Amino acid sequence: MQSFIRDIHDFSPADKHAIEHVIGQPLLEHQRVVIHLLDCEKTEAPPPNNTANEGALLPDWCNIYSGLSDKEIALLDQAIARQLDLTRCE
Repeated sequence: MQSFIRDIHDFSPADKHAIEHVIGQPLLEHQRVVIHLLDCEKTEAPPPNNTANEGALLPDWCNIYSGLSDKEIALLDQAIARQLDLTRCE
């Protein structure tokens, strides 16, 4: 497996646009792109080499939906979207 890591601010505008087209979302200047090339003949991909987060635990706030039902999560999501005005007109 080969990995390529590039900061977005290092790309030309045309290259940045091409990558945005491939991944389907806009990129910000403070972001970084990581591309892994895998051999298609291998049946299982090795885990990414992520030594920066190795052994790190997620903070407690990452579990904010813990213990909530799907209905409660949907109601909470609706309230947040309404507050942020992220709802779309139909």
